[in-house]
Amino acid sequence: MNAIATSPWTLPSHVAILRMPHGFLLYDELIKVPLIVKLSHQASAGNVVDAQVSSLDIVPTILDVLGIDHSGYPGRSLLPLIRGEDSEPCKAVSEYYRRPLSHHKDVNTNKLSIRLPDAKLIAHTQQEFLELYDLIADPRERRNLMESPSLEVYSRAADMLIALTSELKKSPPVSTSAEQPRVSPELEEQLRALGYVK
Repeated sequence: MNAIATSPWTLPSHVAILRMPHGFLLYDELIKVPLIVKLSHQASAGNVVDAQVSSLDIVPTILDVLGIDHSGYPGRSLLPLIRGEDSEPCKAVSEYYRRPLSHHKDVNTNKLSIRLPDAKLIAHTQQEFLELYDLIADPRERRNLMESPSLEVYSRAADMLIALTSELKKSPPVSTSAEQPRVSPELEEQLRALGYVK
């Protein structure tokens, strides 16, 4: 806290971070959202950055603004992008973990995605099903290239799966206990009798 108190950068006294769930789909219309950063100085005022970033980048950016080491956190500081310095493109990873006792097939499967500036891969992990989209030619993600894949498409999907695995290894483990609560057999039977569970 001393680092925050003595920092030349000031943050608003009231900060709200809203987390809007994206449901069980990992398409851009639900997960690609703008990020607005307001720094207390005017050096970068009005800059618009088109680069893809990740919500994992928010904490390292705040720590960097405050002059605090952020090397132990996943993500990267966005200050180089805000300042207009060159930066490596971000690989954005999204995850959805199934909800037990759901009727809807899309809710009952784990999904992982990796989004690069030009392509996105969505892996339905329990169904061993892949979706690959060319975001330049198909920005609305309407044509899954894996439906009639060429050797080039298979190669791109394999490269993106490797990148996804690499990015997931960098991230802290996800606690699935909150996403998949234990339901007693008695409660499950009650839910089944009420028609909530098949």
